[in-house]
Amino acid sequence: EVLASDRLTETQAAKAETDGALAESEQARKKEEEAREQAEAVSKYLVEAFRSPDPTLDGREIKVMNLLDRAVAKLDTEFAGSPKTKGRLLDALGQTYQGLGLPAKAVEALEKARAILQESHGPEDAATLASMNHLVEACLGTGRVRDALALCDETLKLRKATLGPDHADTLDSMCNLAVAY
Repeated sequence: EVLASDRLTETQAAKAETDGALAESEQARKKEEEAREQAEAVSKYLVEAFRSPDPTLDGREIKVMNLLDRAVAKLDTEFAGSPKTKGRLLDALGQTYQGLGLPAKAVEALEKARAILQESHGPEDAATLASMNHLVEACLGTGRVRDALALCDETLKLRKATLGPDHADTLDSMCNLAVAY
């Protein structure tokens, strides 16, 4: 009777472990699907933003900055119900401004991206931390060194805590802190 009771307990424990593993697997699958959908939405939005300039608004010579400005302005209406995607798009557009040598515009977009990503993903999420790092670089580009130092310090602490001191992203934050100093 004791032996049967032990087997029953072992079976129940094994079932509970299996159920837990299945739940974790399903949660991981859903998270992966959500990330894939966000990536597709970001890609589609950016391709459309740069593919369809309007000659009646832009004339014959269109500037990338005008397309970026229009894309940023449309985000509030097109992704109002999807803050995760909106945050990632703002981050991508902010990086594009930065790459074009427009750090003030980059700061504006990246500050919004950071706020949205912190709220939707959490402060320790990789996307949030990447956006914070991009904002550091843009702040440095505008001469806002104090802001960059404070933000870089925060980003570095969070990356060390979540990724470890030797992770490439942590080291990137260390490098940005050195540049800021």
